[in-house]
Amino acid sequence: MANSTTTSDNGIYEYKPNQTATIVMATLFGVSAVYHLIVMIRKKTWFYISLVAGAIMMTVGYIARYISAKSPLELGPYIIQSLFIILPPSLYAATIYMIYGRIVNFVHSPDASMIPHNHVTKIFVCGDVISFFMQAGGGGMMAQPDMAALGQKIMLVGLFTQLLFFSFFLTISLVFWRRMQYSAKLYTTPEYGKHTWKSLIKLLFGAAVIIILRCVYRIVEFAQGNDGYLASHEVYMYIFDAVPMFIVQVMFHFVHAGNVFPSGFGEPMQQDNGTYKKPLMVLHGIIGYAARAVAHSNPKSIPIYSIQTLLILLAPPLYAVSIYMVLGRLIAHLGAESYSIVPLRWLTIIFVTGDIIAFVMQAAGGGIMASGTISAMTTGEHITIGGLCVQLLFFTVFVITSVVFHMRIRSKYAQRTIGVQQDRHGKTVRSWESVLWGLYFASILILVRSIFRLVEYAQGNDGYLISHEVFMYVFDGALMFCAMIAMNVFHPCRVLAPSSKSGCHQLEDQIREE
Repeated sequence: MANSTTTSDNGIYEYKPNQTATIVMATLFGVSAVYHLIVMIRKKTWFYISLVAGAIMMTVGYIARYISAKSPLELGPYIIQSLFIILPPSLYAATIYMIYGRIVNFVHSPDASMIPHNHVTKIFVCGDVISFFMQAGGGGMMAQPDMAALGQKIMLVGLFTQLLFFSFFLTISLVFWRRMQYSAKLYTTPEYGKHTWKSLIKLLFGAAVIIILRCVYRIVEFAQGNDGYLASHEVYMYIFDAVPMFIVQVMFHFVHAGNVFPSGFGEPMQQDNGTYKKPLMVLHGIIGYAARAVAHSNPKSIPIYSIQTLLILLAPPLYAVSIYMVLGRLIAHLGAESYSIVPLRWLTIIFVTGDIIAFVMQAAGGGIMASGTISAMTTGEHITIGGLCVQLLFFTVFVITSVVFHMRIRSKYAQRTIGVQQDRHGKTVRSWESVLWGLYFASILILVRSIFRLVEYAQGNDGYLISHEVFMYVFDGALMFCAMIAMNVFHPCRVLAPSSKSGCHQLEDQIREE
């Protein structure tokens, strides 16, 4: 991390950034990201979405680094490139954790894992999320001279957290592999693609080691400080960060889980059925408003302003991803694809892809606005408005799809049982319809919030909405908090659980009899 007080021609940096290297890395990461996205959609391996998001972030990070190299005195591009390059490994790790859980489930050997496979995703992804946001907060604070020391400490704690969880994961995966050497299932598990689960888990070992080494490099770099040897020589960042992370991305091209697991096995397991995104979206809001509180006492701090703007602005697209996935799981659980106007196999693909586009556009727009120049703020506003329009469009179509599905199935089976469900203990739980009502409520709140943000940015920096803080809390903060509560109250875990019986399955039987 560079010293923000440097006054030489290098601006914020301790060295002159190599523009050619940034273009090369942005191109490499970009091509890899597009390929991963296409393969994920084609093979329906949705647990790769974290890896794809990390690859996109890397691409944006090196594009921002190129912009920052051309304008080394501007904080906005510098902050974006710093955060978007240092954070993606946490997203790579999330996909690695989920693949391991599926391997344990695939070979039917839960006893061989030190941690039950239905807890692996919960434990490690939660640790990964904590590490992610500690690094994000620390990285943003380090760009501000009077908070650099605190930011450096937070960053180091975040990196140590990542190293701890990842080292523990490598240990349990190696123990699992060792135990499987003495199991007959090592040789009897059927093969469904051109690669075996043994090749896939070896890939996880290699990727884990590379990410751990990169994490150690970053810890040493930040421990040395802004004027340390590693931080003041750009070449080491490419040798120990950029190139290794690109190698990890490429490794997942050659051995893909879609070529190991049978068709349909890529669907989320019960334990990570879209719920792993909830801590991510909640922490987005928590850290965003925490940064806003700090910004009140440091109103001229561009880094703090940038962090609170980006994290508050970007939380709703993460809400939307969970909402889209829940509807798809509900339709599949009911066996009622014929009642959806969007084919089930395309439902998640269409809406999540639109959500990613909206997310990236809003992230890029918000980051550009943070640079502080008039022309950049105008450009950033236009990009953010475009992202909000994309989000509004896809979300509106989604709500229409949900309502049409509900009306069709409701009218068809209005006189039959469609509501009551029981869990494995015989306790009455919420019906599948309650999940839909929860989705409606959260969706309407997000739609209203998106319209507010669209009008706010359309009015400009001196507009009535943006110049009166109360509207942000009424039409953004409060609405997103209510949406989060709605997703808690109408949580789909009990309704979609395989152990549920009665109402939902009675309806499924009725549909299949048609």
